[in-house]
Amino acid sequence: MTAPAAGWYPDPHGTGGTRWWDGGAWTEHAAPPPAPWTPAPAPWSSTTTAPAPTGWRRHRYSLLVVLFAAVYLGLALTVHIAVLGVLPALMAARAVQAEEPLAGGAVVIAIASVLLAIAGFAGLWRF
Repeated sequence: MTAPAAGWYPDPHGTGGTRWWDGGAWTEHAAPPPAPWTPAPAPWSSTTTAPAPTGWRRHRYSLLVVLFAAVYLGLALTVHIAVLGVLPALMAARAVQAEEPLAGGAVVIAIASVLLAIAGFAGLWRF
């Protein structure tokens, strides 16, 4: 039976490191066990959270509903053009999806905008 070739092998003394086998015997040359790998810390802290949005960012879709509904109402009252409120309805849906605090009011305004446009098209309301 032939001995293994010279090289670094797991330490037979149980240190967890490696020891040099010269081809015939173990030598005093040993390497410590490798340090356990730990990932580098993330550049952001996992314990901090992003600040809560305020103002425009917190209510942007709800405020867009009010803006579009006001433009549609202005068009109806000044140039007598009825516009079906699709944009307010879409923005109200986004406000509900984004869980905005004013989403309920945005839905009411969007529904009113659509109903007024339908009433105008049906001739139930004169512009």
